[in-house]
Amino acid sequence: MSRIYVKDLACYKNANAGQRRAALKRLSPDNYFDLDLLPTEGLKEEWRKYLTFRGEQLSLGSIRAELWPYHVLCRFLKEVYPGLERFLDEELLQMQKQLKKWMMKNGYNLTQSRYRRELGKKIVERSQIPRSLDSIYDFLSIEEMIETEKDVWNLEELGFPVRNNPVHRLQSLNFRGIAQKGIRVEVKRAAAATLHYLAAATVQQQLRAVKRLAEFLQVRYPKVQSLLEMTRDQWEDYLVFLNTEVSGKKSFRSELSSLKSLIETVGKVYENSSLSQVILAGDIPAREGLTPRNGYTDRELQKLNEEITQLQEQIARVLILHQILANRISETLTLKQDCLVKRNGHMMVQIFEVKTQRTCYKPVNQDTIALLQKAIEYTRRKYGNTEYVFVNDRHPNEPMNYAYIQYHLMKMIQEKDLKTDQGQLFGVWTHKFRHSFAKRMTEMHVDDCTIAELLGHRGTQAVRYYRKFGNQALADETREVRSSIDDILSIIVKDW
Repeated sequence: MSRIYVKDLACYKNANAGQRRAALKRLSPDNYFDLDLLPTEGLKEEWRKYLTFRGEQLSLGSIRAELWPYHVLCRFLKEVYPGLERFLDEELLQMQKQLKKWMMKNGYNLTQSRYRRELGKKIVERSQIPRSLDSIYDFLSIEEMIETEKDVWNLEELGFPVRNNPVHRLQSLNFRGIAQKGIRVEVKRAAAATLHYLAAATVQQQLRAVKRLAEFLQVRYPKVQSLLEMTRDQWEDYLVFLNTEVSGKKSFRSELSSLKSLIETVGKVYENSSLSQVILAGDIPAREGLTPRNGYTDRELQKLNEEITQLQEQIARVLILHQILANRISETLTLKQDCLVKRNGHMMVQIFEVKTQRTCYKPVNQDTIALLQKAIEYTRRKYGNTEYVFVNDRHPNEPMNYAYIQYHLMKMIQEKDLKTDQGQLFGVWTHKFRHSFAKRMTEMHVDDCTIAELLGHRGTQAVRYYRKFGNQALADETREVRSSIDDILSIIVKDW
């Protein structure tokens, strides 16, 4: 059989009547993938396995997006690789280069734009054609390679637990942006070591940093194929490049710190002590001076909360509790069903800090307790006994995803045309509610230790950032200058 019909795929067979009606407005069950368009029997068999797998993984509505890139890739393979029997016989990076040339020659766009409602803007991303090529490579490499040898790691397949933020969960780590094979292997070995004790998001930051360095080395120093070959002069050249040719970024402190940590790990893994001397401590920019934390004004908070209370009830409860408890959003979304506890005669909320991996307790009043209990009852009634108070609709054993909150907030802001006191549309930044709470505490003259405790901070160092942008702090700091200006003005007025 040389055709794979949509109606024969698992996504069609498993779809209910409503899902079929919705999908079939733009897709016919008689649409098919024509295997005869492929140049060899080997590729036909690999595509057959892959498309069957995709039919099991995707929804009926999503399978439609596979049809067009498949037929474009068939043309590419027939023209550029007419004798290829197995995808893995050709290195992916080489095939990606050939595909890019072919697409440009034949008038296909390398990127595509789409509107992201939750962001309120259009974003530009890679075309579906090269992404489909990546996808089939990933599928075919599963059986032939162990996870840490692949260019894209599935974090759940590594064989050991990985620290992952449950509300910003990373599914994979992608090493493909590193063109040099030697550097790619070194970074993989370093990542495999550090994932045992660092959070996945931290390793991802290191990956972003080293990809920029690898791209620079490929252009300026193409002979360098290993981080172990990099010299101090080349590193200094890279620092000059960052500060003179890279635009759109104010500070490289965080990126350079991540890169320094990664390169030092590579040196330890390969027992090369000289690598730690390539990047010196003085290469990392000093932390900038005290930067005030921005918060919402009372009027802005009232405007936002009036609309938040009109959202779906569980989303509204999340956002109101988030403001009351002054949590990080990951802490609010991971509140557990048994979070209400009694300590020293007072009712408290037990909170697990995802960022610091520790537990803290915050006092709550009867109104907050009632709101939490309502949220718990809602979840139990709809999903049964779950670990978390706020859960993912599709996977109730997992906490509600931050992207879900972000989408509904942005949708609300766009539809209601909600603007700040300066007349600009609100952004979606839930951490700003936390800043607003801290600002209010400083204006109420609450001591630093209490504020730090309420925010879940280990020390009081960060509290000064919140005091810096309070109205009282601004008045105190400018009093002497304003007094001097008043004296000058009074003299001028007398002269008039």
